[in-house]
Amino acid sequence: MQECIVVEQGVIDAASAKLRNNKQALAYAITMCDAFETQYQHAKASRSRELELLGKLKAFVRERAEVFGNYGTERSNVFDDYKSEYEKKQFVQVDQFLEKRRLKIQKNPSFVQSKLDELKNF
Repeated sequence: MQECIVVEQGVIDAASAKLRNNKQALAYAITMCDAFETQYQHAKASRSRELELLGKLKAFVRERAEVFGNYGTERSNVFDDYKSEYEKKQFVQVDQFLEKRRLKIQKNPSFVQSKLDELKNF
């Protein structure tokens, strides 16, 4: 009976350790998700400001084109081209970042723990 109690206590201890580790991993995942959301919102706001600035620039160039005649009107879609190229590049950069993180975690599982430690010290 004593041996059974010792074995069961070992199972309880292992389960408790696993629960503690899972809670830490969950806390880290939540923190990382929050950080990614914040970064995304900052990037989105920056992109909105950039598009607003490009809109003003576009209006200015068109206004000047009217003053100087047909100069500059041959490529009237240059702004649309820039916008679409920017959007394509944005999605590629996000995908590349996520893939780099996935590979880094796959190669070095302690990377996650180091990031968790950084966040605790932050």
